[in-house]
Amino acid sequence: MVIATPVNGQLLKYNGTSWVNSTIAVSVSTDTVPSLGGNLDLATHNIFGTGEINISGSISATSFTGAVNTGIVTAGTPTVDGQLRVTTHTSSPYLNLTGLTSGSNPSWIDMAVSRGTHAAPTSTQAGDQLGGLILKGYATTDYARAVALAGLADGAPVSGKVPGKFAVVTTNATGTGDNYLTFDSYGVMNAPVVKLSGYATGSLPSGPEEGWMVFDNTTKEFKGWNGTAWVVLG
Repeated sequence: MVIATPVNGQLLKYNGTSWVNSTIAVSVSTDTVPSLGGNLDLATHNIFGTGEINISGSISATSFTGAVNTGIVTAGTPTVDGQLRVTTHTSSPYLNLTGLTSGSNPSWIDMAVSRGTHAAPTSTQAGDQLGGLILKGYATTDYARAVALAGLADGAPVSGKVPGKFAVVTTNATGTGDNYLTFDSYGVMNAPVVKLSGYATGSLPSGPEEGWMVFDNTTKEFKGWNGTAWVVLG
């Protein structure tokens, strides 16, 4: 085997036919500004360290695992477009968003959806689901939805704004269906049952605002605050 002198930073060897990259291991620990001339093939090996990885591009992986305080966060491969799966392994898992505010810009979770495609989005339509939270519990063989908090389009966009509706969905205790509480773009709340109780004549809510309603357990009457006094309704 013939070893050639480095050419453009590469050590070459002659294999009898042509010059190829040398297989001789070369340490880069003394190079304080190393630069790759091509892709880095880990060949099933790992990269370890206590520093940071800062890039301007993207990181693609089938899974990501990292220690977060006393827990572990594992982001698995999404099964559908836009899905991120995060599993926390700790006795008290939680998501903590900490930021600074000027009075109107606290930490937010921003969800945005459209019809069409990512490259060519089109307007949402009435009834479109815009996003939400699904709370599940384990039910015998798998996780099942118990509560859902959802945002929906309450109509087609108007003047660059999307009319919105907020919904809370709870699973019926008998397993026969769902219960819906909605608050629409007109400020109308719709619920299957509204329970007003827990107040006696001498302990009605203090500092009421005009329009408040309660059920007086002492007199067995529905009462409303008209801005001056509690009056019997109906």
